[in-house]
Amino acid sequence: MGGGVVEAQPSRVRIKGHAPSVIRFFLIAVAYMLPWVLITSQLGYYSRWFGPQILLELNLAFYVPSIPVLMISGQIEKVLAARVGPTASMALRLGIGLVGCTIGAALFPWLPSTHTSLLVLVGVL
Repeated sequence: MGGGVVEAQPSRVRIKGHAPSVIRFFLIAVAYMLPWVLITSQLGYYSRWFGPQILLELNLAFYVPSIPVLMISGQIEKVLAARVGPTASMALRLGIGLVGCTIGAALFPWLPSTHTSLLVLVGVL
């Protein structure tokens, strides 16, 4: 009888906290996307004001700035995780992100009076 090598099956990844963690994750995702959904819901208004190309410009303003932010965040995460631990690092970055998103969304009705200011604010969100 030849002994074959049996590979161990990787265990399933479990989420700590189960349903409450999944619900919190969902609510955080909704919180981050809510300003974007609210802005694009006014697409008819903005296309009359700035022209039909505004959807492309809004998409570029929203998604392109996230590339360098993700790269920088990856580097900052290593430093923060080493100093305060991975859980506190995530909580700190999440808190700063949500506060910034809330401030941008709260100021939105008063700021975008020009094409450039609209695109800059969307890029910041």
